[in-house]
Amino acid sequence: MARWLSKILIGVLVKETSLLFDRSLPDRGSIVDPGLIDELRHCHFVLQSARKPTSFTCLHGEFPFSLYFYKVPDYRKDHEFDLSTNVAGQSIAIRVGKLAAIFINDGGLQMHVGSKGPFELSGAELSEIQFREVSARVHYKAGSQGRYAFLADI
Repeated sequence: MARWLSKILIGVLVKETSLLFDRSLPDRGSIVDPGLIDELRHCHFVLQSARKPTSFTCLHGEFPFSLYFYKVPDYRKDHEFDLSTNVAGQSIAIRVGKLAAIFINDGGLQMHVGSKGPFELSGAELSEIQFREVSARVHYKAGSQGRYAFLADI
């Protein structure tokens, strides 16, 4: 699951490096600065671990990322999908039907602080709105912890 979410996060950010922030003002540049992709090395290592056996040694825990799972059994018709990201915090939250997950490219820092996430809800049943609230809290925390707080793991 972490590899898949890592791939989606990288894919979204790579695509946003080629899209203009404002099509009427092309001089403003792209949505995401292409230099940001170089900062995703750690996320790329997680993704590449699918190609060959990999052993991670991490400062904050067993895995070089934080990952939380949730169940969202009651969602509104035509609301089967939800996606949010935090570019600065390198986090992504996704819900497909009843299953939801949040991935943070943080060296396992958030899992170290709280293995069950905000309000210790990982694994719990949430409503759509509750999942969005938990996602927002994780994104905020990921963005405020400092971009390089986890580089000691690499």
